[in-house]
Amino acid sequence: MVDGRFAPQPSEGTKKLSSLAVDYAQKVHLQLRSDGITAPKWPLDPGNPAQRPAMEKLKEAYKKYRARAYDSLRKAEIIDHPDHKRRLEDALTFKGICEDMCPDYEQVTRICEYDVKKEEKRPAPNGGDPWPEPSKMVKKFARSAAGIEEPLPMDVRSMDALKRSTDYLLGELLKTDDQLPSLHGYLWDRTRAVRKDFSFHSQKSSEEMQVMVYILETIARFHVVSLHLLSRKGVASDDFDQQQEVQQLGATLLSLNETYDDCRPRNLVCENEGEFRALYLLLNMHDTSVVEKSLEWASQPWYNSTHMENAKSLIAALQSSDQVTGPFAPRSLGTHIAAPGFTKFFDLVGSKTVSYTMACMCEIHFTWLRQRILQTLVKGFARRRDWPKDITPRILNRMLRFDTDEEAVEFVKLHGFEFETRRVDGRQQQFLLLKSKRQHVPSPRVSQSHSATIVEAKRNGQPLAEVFRNSIYGDKDIEF
Repeated sequence: MVDGRFAPQPSEGTKKLSSLAVDYAQKVHLQLRSDGITAPKWPLDPGNPAQRPAMEKLKEAYKKYRARAYDSLRKAEIIDHPDHKRRLEDALTFKGICEDMCPDYEQVTRICEYDVKKEEKRPAPNGGDPWPEPSKMVKKFARSAAGIEEPLPMDVRSMDALKRSTDYLLGELLKTDDQLPSLHGYLWDRTRAVRKDFSFHSQKSSEEMQVMVYILETIARFHVVSLHLLSRKGVASDDFDQQQEVQQLGATLLSLNETYDDCRPRNLVCENEGEFRALYLLLNMHDTSVVEKSLEWASQPWYNSTHMENAKSLIAALQSSDQVTGPFAPRSLGTHIAAPGFTKFFDLVGSKTVSYTMACMCEIHFTWLRQRILQTLVKGFARRRDWPKDITPRILNRMLRFDTDEEAVEFVKLHGFEFETRRVDGRQQQFLLLKSKRQHVPSPRVSQSHSATIVEAKRNGQPLAEVFRNSIYGDKDIEF
């Protein structure tokens, strides 16, 4: 939108990305002009509450404009008619031509429906409640549903607008860690809408494909880093859902994999492909079908990259985490308890060759591994007599690798374990009780725990904008 009106011209960025997108936009506008169809004129200062009557009239005018636009573009076979079926080979080209972060009609509708988030407002001149600011509005996610019409070209953002939207959300709007808890829900929704807009574009140019890769990589890093940063106690807002975050991370990485596949026939080199294929593998390391399918990647040049080698080693370490070497002295387990079978996965994550992003991904599996370690402890060493009696919180945490021994104690207590207090060398100490022979360790729902010592230490103070767009590494191996 320019001065409150629809901007018909493709952006300079779009002109560089795709001549087809430029031609398609011009075709749409020429067709509408030939039928005498123009977008309604906006009032000045549309966010001003005093302009509400004018905005309501504008909304009604847009409904009429859109109905005419649908008819015109369908008759010209620029967009599909819902009642006309086409063979795949006869499918029409469709490109998003909106050059703003939020399409005009959505802006009008949301302003009229009081559906403008605080991130999309500006201070009121009179010092009252903030006013909607169209230039700050970003397209919200809308689920597909039966009965909802397919979008007009002006309802879908161009690839350049999608890149600008992503850079605004994950660079200009979100700048510091302190902002993440309050902004996360908004960013989660708006980045999901970015990914949905991709699905409407057909016949993407090579340059558009590379922009799509950049955006998906950035959004994937946003999700995995959010899982890490928002796992700190007391940081996340009440509406943060770790499982939903993991689901959107998985969906983003899957789309990214498919985009990499589409780039290959065009001989497009994606320099981060090895890293993000490895992240996809790590996210799905418990899914044997995904791990097996990854063997098909063996012929690709990135398959033996450091990222992929790290991922394969990490998966092997996690799968062998219950293989602890012996023999063990039943009464004195503490000196053996941190054997490599327990801790190798954590040690590998702490390696300086593992990036900050990859460490954040591995942190998702820390709870599962810790529960498996507890199960192995019970299976191998719990007994009614002669159980190991020297497992202090410090020794226990050498296995579980929390930031503090207190976190380790809290975790094992959540799983039904108890401690006894004994006086040793003149002071009271806690020791883990393994005197009952139980069959299984309960698996309560435990939120992901934040690791400052293994994961956050790799970040080296880099700002979020850098973290979302680059591979960040620690300068040394992390020792526990």
